[in-house]
Amino acid sequence: MPEPLSPTRTSLFKRIYETDLVYVPACYTACGDAYCCNYTRTKSRFALIARVHAQELPLLPGEYEFLTQQGWLEGFGEHEHKVEDYVIDDRRALRVESLVSPKAGCACQHDSRTTTCRLYPLLPRFDVQGRLVGVDRRFGIFEEIVALDQEPQNCKVEILPFDQIPDFLAITTAIGEDPELAFYVQAYGLAKVHVAQRLGATPLGAGEDDHHQRFEMALLRRELFDHDALRADLAELADRYEAAHGSDFCLSSRS
Repeated sequence: MPEPLSPTRTSLFKRIYETDLVYVPACYTACGDAYCCNYTRTKSRFALIARVHAQELPLLPGEYEFLTQQGWLEGFGEHEHKVEDYVIDDRRALRVESLVSPKAGCACQHDSRTTTCRLYPLLPRFDVQGRLVGVDRRFGIFEEIVALDQEPQNCKVEILPFDQIPDFLAITTAIGEDPELAFYVQAYGLAKVHVAQRLGATPLGAGEDDHHQRFEMALLRRELFDHDALRADLAELADRYEAAHGSDFCLSSRS
């Protein structure tokens, strides 16, 4: 059984989930098909993967327990809580969690949408003190693939509207107050950049039509990551967080 959330982290997630960040009213109509919920345009470019409909929503540490506490999991339908440990070094591992839902349309309901759903398509960047230092317009690997193919981004939200800045800052401030949450956001961004750089390291070869095809083949062959390089970068990032926060920052021990 997972450990219960601390009152502090419960309070942080309450602040996040009480913040109704909406960059553009009814923004899901701007792209025509609620792209952020299904990624249908990107997935349609793959020949083999994503043939079975499922939406995988990345979760921050403790977020699944928070959704459980609030009684909101029912809104995701029959789902899987996916948990995998990514070993960084001989003493630390990154616990990667996601919620996988087969629901048609949006996986979640508006009021209970996950932190990543609230932030998409802008991925915040933090320093080790939890201060917001930038915003990445390419939220995940699908956005990076589109950029590699020099195509327009599918999500039509280009900027953070002035009237939504307070809500964006409310969510990012809550994340930044917890070193582990901020680290996981940083690690997510680092991992997707690793994949993008690996995909774009060489020109497309014979039989490769685009980077969508290269991504699919790399995924099926388990070649998306140079794990030695990724682990080294994650270890360096974790070292900086440990130096800044001491015992207030602690990753999972290697199992």
